[in-house]
Amino acid sequence: MADVATDEERPKLFYYLEIVDYGTHLIIPAIVSVVMPFHIWVPFLVGVFASAVSFVAVLFLPETVAMNGHNRKLTKLGTPVDEELPRSLAEEGRQFLEDISGVRPAAEGHEKQVL
Repeated sequence: MADVATDEERPKLFYYLEIVDYGTHLIIPAIVSVVMPFHIWVPFLVGVFASAVSFVAVLFLPETVAMNGHNRKLTKLGTPVDEELPRSLAEEGRQFLEDISGVRPAAEGHEKQVL
């Protein structure tokens, strides 16, 4: 939403998004309390089905970065190529283990280096 809405439209769109969210949190429990006496699994199965449908629907949403004039080359994660990617959790963990153990991983063709 942030890349297709202007700064003036964005608060209104977030407001609409929250109205839908709060509305469903208000209405769904009432519907579930009516349906549960017939069969206890119906609300659960309807929720699983709705989640699956929404997951599939999200896969077909178009990429909106190019709509706002951002036509730079992007990585698979959607970040611009010219920006440095943040380190992954695995890289952070590897660096932490190196720091506390004093052992650096071996470069190709070399043995481990102990500091």
